[in-house]
Amino acid sequence: MKHYLRMSSEPSAESDFGRWEIPSEIASREGQLEPFEFYERMRQKNPVRYDENRGVGDVVLYEDVVAAASDFDYFSSEGASAQDRSCDDEDAEDKPNMLGSDPPRHDELREVVEDYFKRNFLDQFRPELEDRAETLFDEALADDPEMEFIDDIARPFPAITIAEFLGIGTENLDSLIEWTETVLESPHNVSEEERLRSHRESSEAQQELADFFDKKVKQRKENPQDDIITKVTQTDKGGSMLSYTDIDATKFCVLLFTAGHITTTKLLSNAVWAFIEHDLVEPLNEGSVQLKPAIEEVLRYRSVAQSITRVATRDVELRGEVVPEGDPIIAWLGSAHRDPDVFKNPDTFDPTRQPNRHIGFGRGIHTCIGAPLARMEAEIIPSEFLDRVEDAEITTDQLEPVYSRSEYGLEELPLSLSLS
Repeated sequence: MKHYLRMSSEPSAESDFGRWEIPSEIASREGQLEPFEFYERMRQKNPVRYDENRGVGDVVLYEDVVAAASDFDYFSSEGASAQDRSCDDEDAEDKPNMLGSDPPRHDELREVVEDYFKRNFLDQFRPELEDRAETLFDEALADDPEMEFIDDIARPFPAITIAEFLGIGTENLDSLIEWTETVLESPHNVSEEERLRSHRESSEAQQELADFFDKKVKQRKENPQDDIITKVTQTDKGGSMLSYTDIDATKFCVLLFTAGHITTTKLLSNAVWAFIEHDLVEPLNEGSVQLKPAIEEVLRYRSVAQSITRVATRDVELRGEVVPEGDPIIAWLGSAHRDPDVFKNPDTFDPTRQPNRHIGFGRGIHTCIGAPLARMEAEIIPSEFLDRVEDAEITTDQLEPVYSRSEYGLEELPLSLSLS
């Protein structure tokens, strides 16, 4: 065994930046659109490495990524959440949100709202969501058979949905969306100026989100309503962390809003992108290809979640290398989903793939709490799209990616449609 090669035996302060940075190999537009050749090289030649430029480790094989995602005894989530990067409260770092917590705190936080995100509870809202989808498509296609799918459909639909679930209304929705997208954006390059700019803007956006939800938390404590914010402000689970300070509830709401819309936006647009790219609009309409397994293949093939962050709780051996205690590591789900030891013909989009052992919603205790809602939305929007469309074309050959280490998707998806 050996510690993986790095200049210093101590975790670098650079890791505070580096855990959010894009590796230089995929920091270009092309690399963000198609990082998969880089993943393949890593799997073959360097499946566990230390990136001196970013000050973090990278793991890329399916088995190792699953271990990092699910084995909290060895790979901690403490400090791994982007939502914990900025807050005025001096004790904030000691009180991470659900995404950045290990048991028992994680379990206490999740228990408060998990019933709201179970499919049997969500089913009652499906007719309302279907009506909302129909309205958005009516508005987008009122004048001509062209649309900017992300701006018209994929961004507003999940944002409105989670805003109403939380009980915050939609009057501030544009600002909330902008702040959350800024929080999750990574530097476009590794220059010191760009790194500092990205970190500053992310921190400012995070503080705007915290301020907004702090006001909502205080309002609900004085005037309870039938919504999730009231639930987290009024809960006292026999000493649950949620009952200690307002900031616990505030950070919890920030996480629910951010996770509740930004990943679903990318899932919806990645799905439509994949269906058009692989000539599946007609087969999906005819029923020769089924929508649900096709969505699951989108979650593998163009996984919204490209990576997660963990911290080694002790020296951990992986592939003959030892990740030292205290080191942050990035586990690349996007690479795990192309691991040929797990997926046959992994670079082929196969909407009939069975079994499909993707981990697009995570694994273990951190399996995405909102997965049932995201799957429901990913059935409703493509169904409405397919009901209206006989054929579709992407009207640019210069797709622009979202620059992010952790998320995968497009800035825009302009479409020209042949309507049914």
